[in-house]
Parts: sequence; structure tokens; C-alpha cells
Amino acid sequence: MVLMHHSHVVGPLEMVQGRFVAYSLGNFIFDQAFSEATMEGGWLEITLQGKAISEVVLKKVKLNEFYQPALQN
Repeated sequence: MVLMHHSHVVGPLEMVQGRFVAYSLGNFIFDQAFSEATMEGGWLEITLQGKAISEVVLKKVKLNEFYQPALQN
């Protein structure tokens, strides 16, 4: 599994050579509204079967006017 960050926007999720890759999870708490995209983020809910990943779900949030995350799923 590879988890990357810092782009301040949600990036793609994909399998690369049999490994799960999350390019960016966006912002969970961020007090600068540069754009709509920087007001979104999330976390991953990962299910394992033994040592293998069987499911990955991105739980999306959108920051409100107070820069607090609100669940979107």
C-alpha cells in the first residue's frame, strides 16, 4: 500500500502492479479556501483478509464555512 499526500486535493485511487495506491486524500481540516477542491478530503476505510486488501472505501468529507469536515457518503 502506498499513501501519498500534500497536494491539498483528492487524488485518484488505483492498483499499480498489484499494490493499492492513494495519490492524495485531500484536506481533512484546512483553513484556507483556495478552491472548491481544497475544501474536500477524506479518509480510507480498508478491509483486510489476512495480509491482503479486500476492499477500500474513500469516506469523503467537505469542509464547512468553519473549516470543519462534514461526512459526504
